[in-house]
Amino acid sequence: AGKALTYVHIDSWEAGGQNWTATFPAEFRARRGYDLRPWLPVLTGRVVDSPELSERFLWDVRATVSEMIRDNYARRLQELARPHGIQLSIEAYGHLCIDNLAYAGVSDMPISEFWAKGEGLFPSPGGYEASTKVMASAAHTYGKPVVGAEAFTSDRGWRDHPFLLKAMGDQKFCEGLNRMVFHLFAHQAYDTMVPGLTHRKWGQHIQRHNTWWDYSRPWMDYLARCQYLLQQGQCVTDVVWWFGEGAPLNVNDMTLDMPPGYDFDLCSAETVLEMQVQDGRLVLPSGANYRYLRLPEADRLTPPLARKIRELVDAGARVIGGPRPQGSPSLADFPRCDAEVAQIAADLWDGRRITTGKTLAQVFAHDQLPPDFEGEGLRYIHRRVGQTDVYFVSHLENRAREATCTFRVAGRQPELWDPESGAIRALPEFVERDGRIAVPLHFDPAQSWFVVFRKPAVVAAAAGKKNF
Repeated sequence: AGKALTYVHIDSWEAGGQNWTATFPAEFRARRGYDLRPWLPVLTGRVVDSPELSERFLWDVRATVSEMIRDNYARRLQELARPHGIQLSIEAYGHLCIDNLAYAGVSDMPISEFWAKGEGLFPSPGGYEASTKVMASAAHTYGKPVVGAEAFTSDRGWRDHPFLLKAMGDQKFCEGLNRMVFHLFAHQAYDTMVPGLTHRKWGQHIQRHNTWWDYSRPWMDYLARCQYLLQQGQCVTDVVWWFGEGAPLNVNDMTLDMPPGYDFDLCSAETVLEMQVQDGRLVLPSGANYRYLRLPEADRLTPPLARKIRELVDAGARVIGGPRPQGSPSLADFPRCDAEVAQIAADLWDGRRITTGKTLAQVFAHDQLPPDFEGEGLRYIHRRVGQTDVYFVSHLENRAREATCTFRVAGRQPELWDPESGAIRALPEFVERDGRIAVPLHFDPAQSWFVVFRKPAVVAAAAGKKNF
């Protein structure tokens, strides 16, 4: 324990729902502030008092279930493992009544999942596709340096090899993944049993009886170099999107329409409560910081969150609003809760102290904020390690191409770091204009590069002037 065994793991939740324990009434009163017994008929589908108040009670029940699973299951398991030097990893999604972000935030390593499926030459995605972005967001906002993934889960048999899988893995690197957990590496006890033991049809057969195993070292080295760099520093994103309160809040629903070239993190309600404003930026205890807070697409806010949004706006935060709040979603402290939310909504929404009625693209254009990265058809992720900017740029197609890539960096020399070979070289030909640097790059099929800015430019670039 703590040496050979370093993690205890909770896999994806596949056990159905749960909504009652012997202590649930006491937990409910402690967390929501009122007695649930008069409202119990609502759990059988009946209405008590009114449909609206019955819905508020159900909201409170679901929120309580979510908090109890987080605290009494995941957090308790973490407490039991700690004295043995063991950490907790969680695939924090599945069919359960919980806020997936808050559930992931308990773990030491949030783990996502992605599948390689289909009958074509190259596998196609399928299954929990949104989970990598969500688990990476939880890692960034809660201060977890490593984001895992149950990687390349499949039912394609023995048809795949590293080149067919590489682009899919690189896409997940661009979504925040930085540690592959192969699905599946089965122990092979017998040299005479070929092709060996499998987990039925599930998973890539990454083991020593696979015909390409002895040739896989270059791919493994490539993954190791990528993962090492992508675990350094912090992810650079412009927007933090608070997905909402209550439960269930599921990874499959957590998508945000972002303009190309900008990035975002999702966050839970409990991380919003921890935000502070420094020099106009929203800052979390993890060190993650953002230009904008995007509010959820919901017309309800609980009073503590409404008060926090007003505090952030008062401190100078840029907040992009959703619908004007009409009250609280909860029955707790009703009706005073609605009166307080209405007062705050009048101040912030009616007083035009937050941005409403604009898309993110319109907000960025109004603020003259250019994209962090531009490169047609390419994927990227941006990390900052001290004063060094590290971009991972990925070309996912099975063809060679030339591309001009533009980075929101100024005054520094671009370098090309090759994760396939480990080679590093300067990129002498670049153009700096309007606070950004453009670099021409060549990509072989399914090739990815790291473009790193760590040194001052050798020659100060005049606007539009090439440096050679």
